[in-house]
Amino acid sequence: MSEPICVEHEDRFTMDPKVKAALNPKQTIDIRDIIFSIHNRSHGDTLLILNQEIDIPFALFKYIWDARPLRVCADGAANRLFEFISKEPLAQLSDYVPNYIVGDLDSITEETRDYYTMQGTKVIQQHSQYATDFTKCIKVIRLHNQYASFPSEFNENLPNYGIDAEKGLLDMCESCQLSTTDINVLAIGAIGGRFDQTINAITELYNARRRVSEGVSLYFLTSTDMILLVPKDGTSIEYGSDDSFRDTLIGNCGLLPMGNKVTLRKTYGLKWDVTNWPSSIESGMVSSNNCFAALDECYMDADKDFVLNIEYFPKKVVSYLNQRK
Repeated sequence: MSEPICVEHEDRFTMDPKVKAALNPKQTIDIRDIIFSIHNRSHGDTLLILNQEIDIPFALFKYIWDARPLRVCADGAANRLFEFISKEPLAQLSDYVPNYIVGDLDSITEETRDYYTMQGTKVIQQHSQYATDFTKCIKVIRLHNQYASFPSEFNENLPNYGIDAEKGLLDMCESCQLSTTDINVLAIGAIGGRFDQTINAITELYNARRRVSEGVSLYFLTSTDMILLVPKDGTSIEYGSDDSFRDTLIGNCGLLPMGNKVTLRKTYGLKWDVTNWPSSIESGMVSSNNCFAALDECYMDADKDFVLNIEYFPKKVVSYLNQRK
């Protein structure tokens, strides 16, 4: 392999049209869509809440909630939602009712469960230890998008809707011929807390990519970062020509190899572009503290999928949203 190369650019530059034309990315990801859901996938847009404290501004949470018609809580995440909304003086609990609560239900409080059940939330219990509550929620999201009246069409009058409480969701997804749909899942509360749970969340990014035929795109949002998986073999990362988004709402980024060594064959559009860059945690050659320098998009090509984190500024996002009203 040729020697690794790193090239430093100006903070902002225009891509060379000839270089850009030769890149030929196989896929495109618009990072504005992670927060703003700009492509309006309708029923496929989902908010998944995991069991960590919700630590983004309420105004941003409200925007994310309103932009995604399907809302799912993983077990104890329902407590987090209940507590978060209860502390917000401008919010009504009845306006923030998830469609589903899914998991082994060992963390959700009786008060939370009773309240959301009375409000119409479907609570589905799954005990299986061969899947995390995160995975079980993804199964429900897929089944919801497949069946117009899931889970009532199975049996709404039976306990647990007639779904086997051990591993019924897993069996249903394996036995049913689920069609491929465009499902965009934004997860909050996935990163933070216990380190093993954070690593499991990163594993779910890779699981979603391995099951790409299922049509699920998964993104994480924390109080500081947007996190996604960049597919191998050439991806265009778009952020548009709106300078206020690139220059004000987002900051540094990191191209992160998780587990295996990743060769960054070519990037174009970063402050520090690399070619033939063997990146791994073990070697210490990791492209962190980088940033988007090209005006409206960046190209990344690697021999394996890798994690991309993008710093963002929640309070500035809220101001941006207010200005757009």
